Amino acid sequence: MTSTAIQWLIVAPLVVASALYALWAMLTPGFRLKALALAERCLGANKIILALRRRTVVALASSCGSCGAKATLPPKPAKPLRS
Repeated sequence: MTSTAIQWLIVAPLVVASALYALWAMLTPGFRLKALALAERCLGANKIILALRRRTVVALASSCGSCGAKATLPPKPAKPLRS
């Protein structure tokens, strides 16, 4: 096996995994649920699909899902300046 073939065997799965992660991150939670339903029909229910479904349902339950949990906390009061 040449060096180029070994590089392709290492790099290609990493690029595909990165592209799938980026696609998943940009999907809306509703479309994620549809994709998970399709994956569940094709692959059957397994731990990974069920965990992703649980996280997606939680994201749907909280407003838009794009803000962090700390965004709802009030800001800390500023410390008074010493004179």
